[in-house]
Amino acid sequence: MSAAAVDGPPSSQPPPPPTVESVLHLASRDPSAAVPPLPALPPHALADLLFFLSAASPPNHLSLLPALLSLSPNHSAASAVFSSLLNAPSWPTPTLLAVASLLRDLPAPFRSRVPDCLAKILSLLPSADVQDLPALAYQLLLLASKPLHPRAVLAGLLRFFGSRPVRAPPSIARQVEGTVLMHVAFAVKQDPALAREVVAAVKADAAGVLNGFAVAVLLSVARVRTFKGDAVGVLRDAAATSRRDYRMSRRCKWLPDCLKEESTRTAHCVEKALLKAVDESIGGREHVVPSIVQVGFLLLGASDGDRGEEDGPGEGVMSTGEIGVNMLKSLFEIHEMARTEIIEQCKFRILSAKPQQSAPVLRLLGLLVRSHPFPMVEYVAHLKELLDYFAFMNDKISTGLINCILPLTKFNRDLKDYIILVVRKAMFKREDAIRIAATNAIVELIVTESEYRNNEANPLQDSSSQPSSSQLPEIHQEIGGVLFQELSGLLRRCLCQQVRVKMVLYEGLIRIVTSDPAVADSVLDFLWPHFLNYYIEDAECPLKMDSCFKVEDAKVLSGWEILVKGLVHERIIKYPKVFEEMSHRRSLTAKASDVTIGNLRRMMYEDVKKLAQPIVKLIWWLMFDSENGGFKNTTQGKKTVENKRDQLYLALACFKELFKLSVSEDCSSDMIELLISLAPSNIEDMLDADQLLDNDATLTENPENRGTHVFLNILKMLYARALSQSLLRESEAVTELIFGVSRKLHPERRHLVGHWAAGLCRKKTVQNPSTAQEVVKLAVHLMTAPDDMILVHEMATELEKLASGDEDSRDSSEAFLIVNCKTKNSLAAVFLHMVESSLIELEWGLGKLKAMLTLGYGSSNVDEDQPADERMQRLFWEEALYSRSTSVVHVLSSFAHMSLKDSQAEQFLKLTAKFYKLLASMSKSQIAPKGYKQFIPGLKFQKLAEVTCRMLTAPLYNFVKMHQENQQPHKKGTLAKIKRESKCIPDLIFQVEDYEKYLIQLSKLAKMNLLRYAKRSVARDFRIQPKEKAAEEQHEEKSEEEQHEGNSTPVSAASPESDPDEDGEEGQDDPADENLQASSAQPDDAVQDSESDGEEEEMLAQRQRAKTNQMVQDSESDGEEEETFARRKRAKTNQTVQDSESDGEEEEILSRRKRVKRNQIVEDSESDEEAEVE
Repeated sequence: MSAAAVDGPPSSQPPPPPTVESVLHLASRDPSAAVPPLPALPPHALADLLFFLSAASPPNHLSLLPALLSLSPNHSAASAVFSSLLNAPSWPTPTLLAVASLLRDLPAPFRSRVPDCLAKILSLLPSADVQDLPALAYQLLLLASKPLHPRAVLAGLLRFFGSRPVRAPPSIARQVEGTVLMHVAFAVKQDPALAREVVAAVKADAAGVLNGFAVAVLLSVARVRTFKGDAVGVLRDAAATSRRDYRMSRRCKWLPDCLKEESTRTAHCVEKALLKAVDESIGGREHVVPSIVQVGFLLLGASDGDRGEEDGPGEGVMSTGEIGVNMLKSLFEIHEMARTEIIEQCKFRILSAKPQQSAPVLRLLGLLVRSHPFPMVEYVAHLKELLDYFAFMNDKISTGLINCILPLTKFNRDLKDYIILVVRKAMFKREDAIRIAATNAIVELIVTESEYRNNEANPLQDSSSQPSSSQLPEIHQEIGGVLFQELSGLLRRCLCQQVRVKMVLYEGLIRIVTSDPAVADSVLDFLWPHFLNYYIEDAECPLKMDSCFKVEDAKVLSGWEILVKGLVHERIIKYPKVFEEMSHRRSLTAKASDVTIGNLRRMMYEDVKKLAQPIVKLIWWLMFDSENGGFKNTTQGKKTVENKRDQLYLALACFKELFKLSVSEDCSSDMIELLISLAPSNIEDMLDADQLLDNDATLTENPENRGTHVFLNILKMLYARALSQSLLRESEAVTELIFGVSRKLHPERRHLVGHWAAGLCRKKTVQNPSTAQEVVKLAVHLMTAPDDMILVHEMATELEKLASGDEDSRDSSEAFLIVNCKTKNSLAAVFLHMVESSLIELEWGLGKLKAMLTLGYGSSNVDEDQPADERMQRLFWEEALYSRSTSVVHVLSSFAHMSLKDSQAEQFLKLTAKFYKLLASMSKSQIAPKGYKQFIPGLKFQKLAEVTCRMLTAPLYNFVKMHQENQQPHKKGTLAKIKRESKCIPDLIFQVEDYEKYLIQLSKLAKMNLLRYAKRSVARDFRIQPKEKAAEEQHEEKSEEEQHEGNSTPVSAASPESDPDEDGEEGQDDPADENLQASSAQPDDAVQDSESDGEEEEMLAQRQRAKTNQMVQDSESDGEEEETFARRKRAKTNQTVQDSESDGEEEEILSRRKRVKRNQIVEDSESDEEAEVE
């Protein structure tokens, strides 16, 4: 047999049928090759394969799961494989990769299993191998772009890589994060929807998600032009919001300490994340540098609000502008390629932005010049281009620009020459502001040059080859006066210009001499010829008074005192002994009273302490000198007592400013020790007599705390004595000192000071309204919550007894002597202002609570239950918010029983409407969204609803009724007042009903009655009036007021019904605001013509009172079912529509009736005149 026959073609026998073993054998080598045989397997074999798969299965076997699920009809087997995977305590890293890759291929009926598997994967990420984390992130990003739960995927990745460090050496961890960032950047470029989800994920939970990794991801997203604005906007808003939340949390005394600490932690977390992103923008992340530049300048322009409202230390929290400055400064230092862009952006923003927006940019530029002078020298050409616009800038901006770049003149002589050239040109401009800026620039240039000369001369003194001490002043004088001599020609030109320019020059010369005393002779020679223009030697009156003063813009201006001050200052520098002989206590106090805070900051701190000593002595002498016996001694003249009061006020004001300066320099303990050391010897006896010294042993352990405690007690004593002697201005100055010291105390110690001030409110009788306001503010602001609002409620209750309008009301309160007839209006204004501040805080707190609730409801099915810490944080917010709202209800309820003046009544109505709007939002936030379980509201919320309905809503309607009845129509301005109230009362009624509407919905869902204490409100209908009709009625009002001045009868703005004919009679007094007008549901019969205007007005007044009584009866009646209300309102609405269709005809009839009446009046008057003539 031949070989060909042996090696013949193979037989065409069919392959054997696949089995479970053969399929698994193929899948072990190539999973894609094992998929085609699967349809040939019987159903029981497919079920066996599914039961075989588990967390311990090889990854290639698990990859068959999508195909098996699409073929197997056995749902129990599918459920078993998912249960086996999810119940496994841990998965190997290959299993994590396999499950993450197969989830996007699951058949549609099994997509509901994706959230559970995704949650398992995210929870096991910390245990995965470090080198496999980029691959896992890539598979999850593919799943998110499917799209399958992209928000949950992105939030999980951001939290994992941002909240916990990768368990690896720093270099490897950085490489892993860099690879993941590269995957994210590529994914968002390919899928715009994924980029939107990234921005939304960070925006939804900025406090929890915004970390260094999240910032880097957003900076990568910002490279996509479509999402550039959204990404950098999220970073800017996160920084600004965290600063605002921090300030508000420090301001809200009712907030628990744990929530305040959480706000501080969030603020630190955000700023660290932003700065970390800048530090890690090297080594493969340079693509985010342009985005960092944009974010940094956005933060520079973001406003941080008023930082003065913070209590206590700042805890190291940067402002928004400081974060931007630090980001750009670090970027300038790290990336050389970003320097040109930063300088160009600075130049553009300085030239184009408003002055207040350019100030942070100037601060950045000055910081770059001081910290990196040598790199900045390379950009002198850019700075010269900026200087070309010197004459076109705002004077403050131009002066600040010169101050920023002057340090560079030490390294670049050409820049100094260019500055002199620019300033020389600006000096010849017409505008005063430009010349003032040029003068300031010359002064700054000379002062800076002098400082450089001094710094260069000091190291020579340590050298062994230094010249003798007798030669140094001559050398220094020769060097220091060169620049002044060069620019003296420009400065001499200022002496011939406006007074404002000369005043700037005089002050600048003082600075020049202070920085370099060697040029004092040159400056004196410069000023002396100019001084002779105002002074004639050997004359009876040496001063030329007509030359010393000048009128500009209707103001009398004089630079004379500054000129004399400059001359004296220069002589003092040259002859210091003369100054020592001339100084004494009174002159020093008078001089200190003229020194501003800005000048004090430029003085040496030791000089400030020397200045404070005679001031403190003067305070003690004026307050406790045994010879004068106080300020009520009848043996002294009235003028002498007034002079002493003025001196005491000036001394206290000066000491207050000096204390503020010491606090800013962190040297307040020096001022405290100074005041204590100069106190009278019997100060302890005085404190014991006044019972102001607390015998707390913990305060005496720390010397600094003891000094602060004694200082505060001295201030208390001074304040009490100032009140007893009716020293109003002096007491206000001491109040500011007490505030300043109390901010340094612990809240518990501050609370004791507040209780002391509350005792003054109870025991001290104060008749002056402004002083009473200061005492009450001192007590309330220093007390902790809830005692502060309890005190306000107690005082408001006493105020209610005085302002109730009863005939038997007293002249003053027995519980609080400070509450009396002379101070009741001012104290009512203070309490309303405190309520307004509380509403601002509650509005912010409600916004935070709603964000927490939205985040909890909006969480995906991966994590349906909120973490325990977030849930407890939400409960703390709710309890604090509802407790504070309950305190506000108590205060407002006291005002609802008062008889307030027009302006205070209007303010009370507005505040109450705003408060009910907040209550409606609170009730709405308690309602669970559709599809979520409704929980029973907490006890605090239930109490708030009960107290509001029982104590505020019911008296509020009576307040509106009584206030409208007490209106006096004959007074001028009543019509305008009614029109203003027509805006408040309908809005108030709407907010009350809106709040009750949400309470009804919440009661139905929670199956509890939250309105058991509610009182049914009066049914009111409002009709939208056309603008043309409103304009016609306003024209008729003006014409009728001219003819019948003083005879009009106002109509209540909150009247539930009004007669159409009455509208015609009372059109001139209709209080409706533009398009809002009270409309009747059932029109009455037409009013017949009366014989006289007096009878007609009386009839209308009776009808109005009857309608008001009817309104009260309706409001006091029990409420019916909600469905009955709805049907009644629909019926009234239909009736209103029918009435509006006939408005045109009625108005025409009414206008004809008015004309007939006027003609009748004219005829009657003519007939009367004829009768008299006959």
